[in-house]
Amino acid sequence: MSFRAGILPLIALLIPLWSLAEAPAAQTLTAGDTMSVQLDISTREVQPLNPLVYGFNSNLSKVAWRYNSADYARAVADLQPAALRFPGGTTANFYHWNPASPWDPDLNETNSFYRDEIDSISDPKLRKSILAARNSLQRNNPSNPTLSFDEFMALSKANGIKPVIVVNVHTGTPEEAAAWVKYTVDNNFEVAYWELGNELYMKRYWYKDTARSRSVFRTVSRNPGDVSANAAALMENVLPAFVAAMRAASPTPIRISVTAAPFDELEAKPDNAKWDSVLARAKYDYYDAYTVHKYTGVPYDGTPVPNRNNAPYKFAEYANWFFNDNARNLDELLAHYRKQYGARRDMIVTEWNYYGFAHPQYNRSVINMTHLGALFVGDRLSTLLQNGGRISLAMYHNLGSVGRWPSPVARDRTTGEARRNPWFYPFYLVGQALEGKTQLVGATLRNAPPISGKSTWNPGTQYQFTAPYTYPGVNAVVLGDRGGSFAVLLTNRTAAIARLEINVDRKRLSRSLKSRCFANPDLGSEVAASLRTGSLAEDLRRNLLTQTFDGGDVTLPAYSYCLLEFNG
Repeated sequence: MSFRAGILPLIALLIPLWSLAEAPAAQTLTAGDTMSVQLDISTREVQPLNPLVYGFNSNLSKVAWRYNSADYARAVADLQPAALRFPGGTTANFYHWNPASPWDPDLNETNSFYRDEIDSISDPKLRKSILAARNSLQRNNPSNPTLSFDEFMALSKANGIKPVIVVNVHTGTPEEAAAWVKYTVDNNFEVAYWELGNELYMKRYWYKDTARSRSVFRTVSRNPGDVSANAAALMENVLPAFVAAMRAASPTPIRISVTAAPFDELEAKPDNAKWDSVLARAKYDYYDAYTVHKYTGVPYDGTPVPNRNNAPYKFAEYANWFFNDNARNLDELLAHYRKQYGARRDMIVTEWNYYGFAHPQYNRSVINMTHLGALFVGDRLSTLLQNGGRISLAMYHNLGSVGRWPSPVARDRTTGEARRNPWFYPFYLVGQALEGKTQLVGATLRNAPPISGKSTWNPGTQYQFTAPYTYPGVNAVVLGDRGGSFAVLLTNRTAAIARLEINVDRKRLSRSLKSRCFANPDLGSEVAASLRTGSLAEDLRRNLLTQTFDGGDVTLPAYSYCLLEFNG
């Protein structure tokens, strides 16, 4: 994975290198239509490529595997992420990385999560989530039910991965966090960022007390209704102690991040906006980055969840919502946080996905395992690569899961075998595209038709787009190296076939090129998830359309995510 060897210093703010030239009025393209699109690549316009926008939460969903499991190690090697987050999101606020004593089954607890702390959680959903992680550890690893940081370190070192480590500031202590920093220093392990807790703006984390460890939040959340006062107390009385202890434990500078509230929820949830306004105060200058979570919402009309096998569903409407969010909403998000926190701090996105992936009652988990879900993932990855100068790091919600969660790989609940889900293929193509590439290359799409759409949520929800909107029918990002090798990631966001003409420095491409596409005109279709009875090569042959084209004329299938590779 040589693309990581010489990561260039990140630039605080870079304007994306792609643009959409003046185009005709928005239109609707249907199956059987064709469109002609021109991609102009300019090798005179290059910026450093930031591969750290290609990362994952490492093992979030009910601790599907240990880090030394062959299935998990194989998935990491196949996907080649540049970064992994440990130990995850919610679980991080209760995780103890190095308990003082070995596991004692008589205590009925794991080495990583203390049972008395779990029992004291007042929020029933939160208690259930942490208990599920603990129980999964015991069920899958009865002799040593530990979420092992050493195993994670070994896996990351073997694959050249930079970790983001989430520190337990909820039931942990500054001393515990400092010992963790020292441990990474002693083992010559480079950490990209240290996060101070996960989603601390959520009130469910504020009220907790345990016999083993008194939550630091207990000392600051004196008034449940006063978000601003609680946030200020946390920023003044709790987090500085963690930062000071952690920095003192490292002879070299470390980068520390705090949790910002989600941009998409600020209007609907005023408390989140109050939290953000406190964190942005100039006097709190001890952190280097702010952590953002980005979940894309989709329309909900209140109807019961349909069965895809016997009822039509609004997949085209969902596609409009997803692609517009990737094309437009991310710019709004970046502008908001830059105004709120200024340009001197990094923005890191340690979770991104779409809302409702695990909640059928919200009518949106119907997207799980479908081609639309995978297409959204690929398109979002391209958008993140385009913004790698403005976003310092980005991570998908989770790499491995149990059951039908939307993750690249999943563990079958019955057999325990690993399978590759539809999400695997766009991530795989991005990993392949990044191999050996160091530059983001200038690219302009011409004649890509703008697509029109309109979606509305019920009043009171997070998203309220009621006016028509448009987004380009094709999205492209071009990666390169100094030797003239190119990798182009393209999303055909339409039901039409795209005829693509490629020009490099105003000259028509005459070299042959290889195209690999994950495509299906039926957005609601599920890829036949193959258990790992066959090889990766067999899976790729089955699920990726591979073609070779002579010259600069390429065909992109309808609703496809494609990787083109060629030498200029």
